Amino acid sequence: MIEGSLNQMNPDDALESKASRKIEEAINTVLQSFASSFDYIFPGKPARIIRGEDLSKIWNDQKGTAGGRPKAVWDVGSKTIISFLYPGTLSAAPIAGCGISMPFEVDQNDLHFARSFSKVFNEDFARCPNKLETQELWRTLRSTQFLRAIARMSGFDSVDASAWIQSMESSMTLTYEGNPVHHTLVFFKKSGAAIERLKKWYVPFRDSISVQQTLLGEKWIRAVVDGTRVALLGSKFRRGVVRGMISFSGLNASASNHIAPHESLRVLRAILGSSDMALVASAQGDLFVLLGSGATFQKNQGRWRYLNYSAILTHLSLLLPADLASAILRAALDLAFERKGALFCVLNRVKDIRNIIADHRMADQVNGTLRESLRGLSMVNEEQRQVITAAAGTDGATILTSGGRIVDIACMIKTPSQEKLSSVGLDHLRTFPGSRSTAAWNASLFGVVVKISEDGPISIWKAGKEIARVG
Repeated sequence: MIEGSLNQMNPDDALESKASRKIEEAINTVLQSFASSFDYIFPGKPARIIRGEDLSKIWNDQKGTAGGRPKAVWDVGSKTIISFLYPGTLSAAPIAGCGISMPFEVDQNDLHFARSFSKVFNEDFARCPNKLETQELWRTLRSTQFLRAIARMSGFDSVDASAWIQSMESSMTLTYEGNPVHHTLVFFKKSGAAIERLKKWYVPFRDSISVQQTLLGEKWIRAVVDGTRVALLGSKFRRGVVRGMISFSGLNASASNHIAPHESLRVLRAILGSSDMALVASAQGDLFVLLGSGATFQKNQGRWRYLNYSAILTHLSLLLPADLASAILRAALDLAFERKGALFCVLNRVKDIRNIIADHRMADQVNGTLRESLRGLSMVNEEQRQVITAAAGTDGATILTSGGRIVDIACMIKTPSQEKLSSVGLDHLRTFPGSRSTAAWNASLFGVVVKISEDGPISIWKAGKEIARVG
C-alpha cells in the first residue's frame, strides 16, 4: 500500500520531496558543524542540539529580554549558553539552537565570544545556504570563522584585526640565523595615551611602518624583538602601523587582574587596557591573542582555541583552597606554554601516600635527591613554586597536601587496588592511550588531579572523572 502510494505520487511532488530532504540534510550537516565548533570554545561540555518545541520555548522566553535576533544568550535557570542558527538574514525565528551547559555562572568573555562566533557563522550560512558542505565558498568561510570571530571580539576593525593576526601567523614561518621567529606585537586602541603612559619604556621608530612590512619585510625585527625583553607597539592608524618598541624591563607585572598564558607575559597582560590587543608568537610555535578584556586565544597544531582561564580557576577553587588553586593553575599554565607535560595531585588524606606512591621515602627510591630536597616546600610560596614547577616538568607526578606542601615529586603513580575502586563506586580500572592520562585517572581516586599534556591542554580530574579542561 505504501509502495502504491509512492508510485502514484505526482512527479513534481516527488522532486519537491527529494529537494526538501536534501535541504534538511544540508541543514543537519551545518548544525553539526555549528555544534562541534563549540568544543573549542567550551571543551569537555558537548553541545546539545535544540529543535522543535524545546527551541520554541527557549526562544519565546528569551526574545523579549534579548531583543532582535540574539546570536547567543545565557539561560539562568538551566545554566546553559544557547546559540541560535537562523535560516537567513530576514527571518526572526531560529531553525535550531546549540546548548552548552555550564557548572556555574557564565563569564562575560564566554558569552561575548559565543555571540561573536555565532554571528560569524550565521552570516556565512546566509551567504551560502544550500549544499553547504560541497561548496568551495562555504569551506573557505568555515576555515576562517574562528579567526574572524576573534577579530570581531577584539574591538578593532574586524578586517584590520584579521589581517594583523594573519601577518603574525605568516611571520612565524620565518627564521633568523636558523632559529624560529617568536615576537610580540601590542595594539593599543589609543596609542598616544599608551605611549605617554609607557614613557621611558617606549622607543619610537623614525617613521611608522605597516604591520605587514614590519613582520615580513624588516629582517632586523626578527633578531631584536624577542617577545621577552622587547615588544612592538602597534596602532590602528592607516589600517595598522608599528610605531616603535616597548622595553619590558621595569614595568609593573602586578597591575592586571587577568591571567597570563605564561609568567613571562604577566607584564604584557598588565599594560593592556580593556580595548587593547596583543599578539604573541611563542618559541614553541603557538600563536596567542590576548585581549584587554582578559580573553585569550591560542592557535596550536593548526587549530584555534579559546582559553577559558577564569572557568578552569573557578573549577579548581571549588575543589581546593583559593591560594592553592591559583598557584597550581599558574604552574600548569607555565608548563603548558613551554610544552612540558606534568601531573599535580592534591591528596584527600596524606596517609594515603603509600597507596599511591610505591617507593615513597624508601632508601633506594628513584630521583631520591630531588624528592627529598623538595619535600615540604610550599606551592603557594612564589619563590619555592619556581623550583617546584621546574621539577614538575620531569617524569613523574607532584603530590601535595591540601595546604600546598610537597609530599613527593618526580614519582610514579601506583595502580589502585580493587578495594580502593570499590570505595569510590568503581568496579574496574581504566587505561588510556597516554600513560599520563592513565596516571591522572589512577591518582584522581585519592584526590584532585591537574594534568598538563605535552601538547598544551590542561585538565582537572576527580574520582575517576575528567571534570574540566582548557586548551
